[in-house]
Amino acid sequence: MLRDYSGIRKAGVDEVLESAGLRPMETLKLLNDAVELLGMTPLVVGIDEGLLSQDDSRTMDFINAVHALRNNMQAIPSTKVIITLLPDVVNLISKVDTPLFDILRLGGAIMLPDYVTPEDLKEVAQEYGLGGTELSKIEALGPLTMRQLICLMNTKMDVIKCGIDTAGEISIE
Repeated sequence: MLRDYSGIRKAGVDEVLESAGLRPMETLKLLNDAVELLGMTPLVVGIDEGLLSQDDSRTMDFINAVHALRNNMQAIPSTKVIITLLPDVVNLISKVDTPLFDILRLGGAIMLPDYVTPEDLKEVAQEYGLGGTELSKIEALGPLTMRQLICLMNTKMDVIKCGIDTAGEISIE
């Protein structure tokens, strides 16, 4: 567990992540204070919830976690939070927790596109270094959400894990 600035200087990524898992707000406060001390503000925390959909049972947990983070923002003034969300989650939030949008303005919220356009697909393919063969296999899967596309990239094209029904017609290796 990190307890002081010297601990952060000596810690590796795994140690910081372990500390954040055990005591997230204390670790975030320590990182915030270290950034302020070094004069390198702001500390930017990215929360990628692009894989979370409104049908996911964890969505309400996410909403509660954002509220908890908001309640602690005064303790970490040099920290900015950026959250990526899918449109269906934004829609759910607007129905069940409108004040959450005010909270998200503390840093920023980026709404991912609902379905991937050909331009989005080309950009992601370039970013991940995909060749023409892989790109045409992805295009053959039909319209994909950004969540499904990023899932494909992160799972090495595992269509089952990404919830894509190919009906046995497409095989991606």
